[in-house]
Amino acid sequence: MHHWGYTWEAFKVTTDDAYVLTTFRITGKKGHQVEPDESLNPVMLMHGLACDATSWVDPSWGPVTQPLPLRLFDRGFDVYMASNRGTKYC
Repeated sequence: MHHWGYTWEAFKVTTDDAYVLTTFRITGKKGHQVEPDESLNPVMLMHGLACDATSWVDPSWGPVTQPLPLRLFDRGFDVYMASNRGTKYC
């Protein structure tokens, strides 16, 4: 997230069987005021197999001008990126 100039916060979510997962929420864009659009539903993005939440914003994945989660955030969505079981805290 630092590479793209965005801020985030991590949430610990405990499952019914006491497994603790980390979910990340995009909270801001450095140097810009992004107003959330209250008429839009929150967005939860889930990574693919053998990945984690950082795969959505990792700049080494290719020549992406701006990753999907950040584009959604800039358009007013409340964006969360989930991680699967076994993902380490980033």
